[in-house]
Amino acid sequence: MRTAHFLLVFFTFLGLSATAQIQVQPAAPPYSAFPETALCLWDAVGVRSTPGRDSRPFGTVYFGEEVEVLGDTAFVPRENRVYIKIRSKKGIEGWVHKYLFAANGSMVVLLKDADIYKSPGSIATITNVAFKSGSLAAMTDFQDNWVELIGRKRQAVGWIRRDEANGELLSIADRDIQVASLMAVAEEKDDLRERLDALEKIRQIPNFNESPISTMVLERIQRDLSDLTSQQAQQANAYNGGNAAPAQPQYDYVEALPEGSNTRQATIPVANPSVPGSQSSMNREMVIDSNTGIRYTKVTERGPIYEVRGPKDAKSIYFGYHKTLPKGTRVMLNVPDNPGFVEIEIINKLSADRPQIIGLSKECIQSVYGNTPPAEAQLVYFIKE
Repeated sequence: MRTAHFLLVFFTFLGLSATAQIQVQPAAPPYSAFPETALCLWDAVGVRSTPGRDSRPFGTVYFGEEVEVLGDTAFVPRENRVYIKIRSKKGIEGWVHKYLFAANGSMVVLLKDADIYKSPGSIATITNVAFKSGSLAAMTDFQDNWVELIGRKRQAVGWIRRDEANGELLSIADRDIQVASLMAVAEEKDDLRERLDALEKIRQIPNFNESPISTMVLERIQRDLSDLTSQQAQQANAYNGGNAAPAQPQYDYVEALPEGSNTRQATIPVANPSVPGSQSSMNREMVIDSNTGIRYTKVTERGPIYEVRGPKDAKSIYFGYHKTLPKGTRVMLNVPDNPGFVEIEIINKLSADRPQIIGLSKECIQSVYGNTPPAEAQLVYFIKE
């Protein structure tokens, strides 16, 4: 592990009453060739021209950003807060709340779950809290095999014990920190599909597979993909009166059944033709919304997949090319060994002479099927009659 020099700095304050003015203590003469630094622990911290919340922020420091501590400190009695003067790497100079920073901290990422102890050599752990694998923290001190960490927003603070027999607990590699940072941003997204898209973009980082954090990203992708397909299956039951079938979103061309409606199979016979000149097959089934009487054609296509390149600025990897469906249509792509489906947006035309039923991005194929795509895939969509 990298050797680091940690400087211990003490701030001394005069006793002040609640009505006293802010007292600023100037920086002491320099005693080291290395300026003291601090690491931001909060998502975004406002930099102010004077100490205190009465001063509006004119700049921002973000989580994980290292700043230079200039040495001036101020205590604001009405807030019971200590402010320090800092300079960011972008040249922003001003006052920030000291509590939101870790003095002389170095950013690290946890490679494994780690219990927290109050001090080096402690026997008992701090209950109900631990550093989780993949989380980011500020390393502020170390003694032998003990490391002091302060987690994001100080939600976890204390010492962890390194056990070399069980492998390294921490990483200071820039690539690992980058992957963990993007993973944390993705995890904060409430929308399941947005979270999946954000996690998939992390896989585009150069040498992603060489990072030990890559396994955690892939596990989260599989977790969210499973949750998404389960969610769609539950919605399908509501759409189809409890009969398992893929749920459909609202479209312009290919429409979903209204939420909460029941369907019944039409008595009108419908042909199930194969697509001429291809290896694919298409099945059509008439269904009727029992509440409204509106008829829909449920189309199920089966056939091979064709790998395509999509736009560089694609908002999602879950897009596809199709021979007949118009741009903007959304279809459901089956997931192997899973009752659910993944929603695919059609963004372009697939050549009519191709034997495949749909063109998908390489990233989408890997996400849904892994490294061994099946010989045959299945699409499902509804057309309003």
